[in-house]
Amino acid sequence: MRWQFWILLFSGIFVGATLWAEEISLQNRPPLLLASVESVDEEAEDDWGEEGEEEEDWGEEGEEDGFGEIEINVAEIDLNQEPSAFQWGGFFREELAYNFREQDEDYVFSREEAELTKMRSVLNLYLDLDLGEDWKMKVSGNAFYDAYYSQKEEDFFSSETVSAYEQELELRDTFVQGPLMNNLWLKVGRQIIAWGQSDSSQIVDMANPRDQREQGQTDLEDARIPVTSTKLSYIQSGWELNLVAIHEFRANKVGTKYSDYDPYISLRKVYDIQDSELPSEKTEFLVRLFKAFSGGDIGFVFADVYEDDPYLEYVSVDLQTQVVTVLPKHKKITVRGLAGNMVQGSWLFYYDLAHKQGVSILRDDVKTQIQNNGNAVAMGTFTPQTWNEKDQVEAALGAEYSGINDLTLTIESEWTQIQDYEEGLANEETGSTLTLRVSYDLLNQTMNLNFLGIQLANDNGQLYRGNISYDIMDALEVSGGMILYEASQSDKFLYPYRNNDRILAGLKYSF
Repeated sequence: MRWQFWILLFSGIFVGATLWAEEISLQNRPPLLLASVESVDEEAEDDWGEEGEEEEDWGEEGEEDGFGEIEINVAEIDLNQEPSAFQWGGFFREELAYNFREQDEDYVFSREEAELTKMRSVLNLYLDLDLGEDWKMKVSGNAFYDAYYSQKEEDFFSSETVSAYEQELELRDTFVQGPLMNNLWLKVGRQIIAWGQSDSSQIVDMANPRDQREQGQTDLEDARIPVTSTKLSYIQSGWELNLVAIHEFRANKVGTKYSDYDPYISLRKVYDIQDSELPSEKTEFLVRLFKAFSGGDIGFVFADVYEDDPYLEYVSVDLQTQVVTVLPKHKKITVRGLAGNMVQGSWLFYYDLAHKQGVSILRDDVKTQIQNNGNAVAMGTFTPQTWNEKDQVEAALGAEYSGINDLTLTIESEWTQIQDYEEGLANEETGSTLTLRVSYDLLNQTMNLNFLGIQLANDNGQLYRGNISYDIMDALEVSGGMILYEASQSDKFLYPYRNNDRILAGLKYSF
């Protein structure tokens, strides 16, 4: 099978890069370290001179070898110097992506040919201010411009796609925080409120929507979208109580119409999907009771929030073509859950568990409903159901192993059950997703090899991503990788995207 081939390929690249890097590392080590690898007898010869005298350096005839003495002028260090009241920094990153497969003709994607599909320049800036008396302020922003879209004809992409992918200017973490009184802290502004343990799913991590415009290519720390909110934290006897009010509604950022990652691409033959309608009442509330203890922590979460992904509400139908017009809307749900972790030696075990009330589930029998009730639909006495409201139980269990130097292995399983299940729902009653992550640092942690594999629930496809990054110097990083989408059955979620495999490259300068 094709996915087995790609697993073997990634494994070969991973092992080959590891062996190559270790060889380079040995070649670049000073003689003392090389001696310790070669043999004990050679180590004794190389470390010591004649008659047991220790050699002062490894160079020839007194040459500098980089391991000599370092002179420090203590008088130049001011121990009483106060830290600066503000700090600033950021990074500039160049991102390239090449889609090396032609698009599927059965789907109306804008891109058809294999081509370079991303030439994005990203600028991130932040400013930290110390306001005194433990009050602090942070301002950060992110901007990007993708030159790929300027290379196309003006009407090649929709205005929606150009707006979402060509350029963006966004205010990110921007807030003020500090103590109101003993044990009571306030944080106001755009912020990230990360309460869940899972890196793959939003089970109790319900505050921040995600950037899903490029499926599987955005790391979690970059995928969370900050929201304007007020957070109160009260700490007493080792317990922490968090109260959060979110003042703006932000949905998940998803692929636009006919883009490579259009989430509705498989539905557009049946549905005419209108522009999304945002909630008029935007306030959301979350509460968490958290306790950190020796060897782990636990948190109990309650949330009254909107779903970040919309449901599709029926508007009308053309009985001749049977194309249904629908309006994406967002529904309020109630979440009760808990999350925690526990450390045992080199293992970290973590879990998320939640009961979600009022979740919207899409139906896949709309055309059947219309065919069976055509006259009633025409007369307005029957309205097809495009979705149903159901309660849902979600859980995730993960284990992370770090007992081998510079190597981290993480495996996570997510499980979902729809309660009061009925026929006609697009999702199956139960489903489980499996995620594997491997991260390995080498060359004194200047190089990182990273692998991500996801098996979607109910065999809805697989996603594999491999990345290599290398620090040329402290502030400059170069990276490369590949992402692959696998699905063999046309009714599976990832099937329309199976030709979106990409080769990735990047250059990042931090300052």
